[in-house]
Amino acid sequence: MANEISINELRNLTNYFFDYLENTMGIKQIEIKEDYYWDVLSPAKYDIDTEPEKLGVGQLTEDLYFLKEILKDKDLAVVPNLTHLCAVLEYICYNAKWSET
Repeated sequence: MANEISINELRNLTNYFFDYLENTMGIKQIEIKEDYYWDVLSPAKYDIDTEPEKLGVGQLTEDLYFLKEILKDKDLAVVPNLTHLCAVLEYICYNAKWSET
């Protein structure tokens, strides 16, 4: 089905992007220069017919803290904690210094 993607496909895609950052752009580490960000809270995030009534505030230092805790204890790698990874990945998307290759 066109609207599905396997975990293996997502894993491969993630690796492709990280390989690009490291091998093509020479980025080995991400410096987080911002801390707070706006967050459209779910389920409003996916309800395009209704404008969100309330925005949340996320904190990248908190996201990094949780991610580093997961590195120490992989049992913490549960679905709700994916939000922390998503926030950091989104930060990278908007803040990596892209070069033309």
